[in-house]
Amino acid sequence: MKKVSLCIGVVLVLFLVFGAHAAPPQGDLRDFNGTWLKLTVKPQKGLEFTGYYSMNAPQKMTAGARKIYACMDVYGGYSPNPQAYLRFFDKDGTPIGHGNLRWNAGTNLEFLGYLGAYIATDVTYIPGANGFPLAESLTDTELSGHVNVKGNAVDKIKIKSISGEGIILAPDATEATGRFAGFGYILNGGFTRDKNVPQVNPACGEIVEWF
Repeated sequence: MKKVSLCIGVVLVLFLVFGAHAAPPQGDLRDFNGTWLKLTVKPQKGLEFTGYYSMNAPQKMTAGARKIYACMDVYGGYSPNPQAYLRFFDKDGTPIGHGNLRWNAGTNLEFLGYLGAYIATDVTYIPGANGFPLAESLTDTELSGHVNVKGNAVDKIKIKSISGEGIILAPDATEATGRFAGFGYILNGGFTRDKNVPQVNPACGEIVEWF
């Protein structure tokens, strides 16, 4: 009986020791810090309503493809860091939102990721001096979904949506007024050295810790 108890005790100790020190593997996106992406977001057929929780028949959704520049800021203090903070800009350099790209599984250069984005479509987005949105800054479009990130080097990276759903919700919408829509979308693009990449402040790659 003592031998059995001793064996159980040893197994429990080993479990606690290894369990306490074992950490799940995760990708490291720090090499992506300061990288610019050029993306195209193309909404698919969606349903649009006047007001949320509307009891009216849906209207035809009015949303076309949009080209977006995305700066990737990856905090270097965590090793490894599986997340990148994203700052979004229109093709004319106007800041339009923020989001994040999270590593889920795979290597550092070929992985399944999850992208979340908050973008201004019919409202004005206002970033603060530190690059993060001001408290009163508005967005009205939310995109989320899994993406395939793939390349043999950071400057060869391509990104393509695997799944994606979007919501448009006007900040002043009520149950009977304002714009509300739900839709799917296709996203694709990748690393860019486009000469039209916006000049931003803080510079791309200089965002401080954000989570």
